[in-house]
Amino acid sequence: MSVTDGRRDSGLDSERIERGFKRKGVKIALIAAACILVVAFVLALAMMYRDQEKKLDELIAQRQQLEDRLDELAREKERLESKLEYTNSLEGLLQYARDNLGYVFPDDTRYEDDGN
Repeated sequence: MSVTDGRRDSGLDSERIERGFKRKGVKIALIAAACILVVAFVLALAMMYRDQEKKLDELIAQRQQLEDRLDELAREKERLESKLEYTNSLEGLLQYARDNLGYVFPDDTRYEDDGN
């Protein structure tokens, strides 16, 4: 080998080294880009999770309010059914007749308030 051949060999070696560095640089850039995408994806998921958690809390509170309202309406229904049952009974009809129609039994004494 001559001196010029040695220079060519060293020139080829430096070109190979440069290409190796460029390839490594591209690989590092691709890995960095992939890491950034993964981090962005994880952050997006975390934000969506937080929003979903907030929505879930709101729905739980709304459900509790609706259950409370349902209980209240069930109690009101029972009260009205009881009142209807009493109103449709003989005792309830007689009470209505006495209070609103002035009905009295023959042995009852009727008292009227003339406002004095």
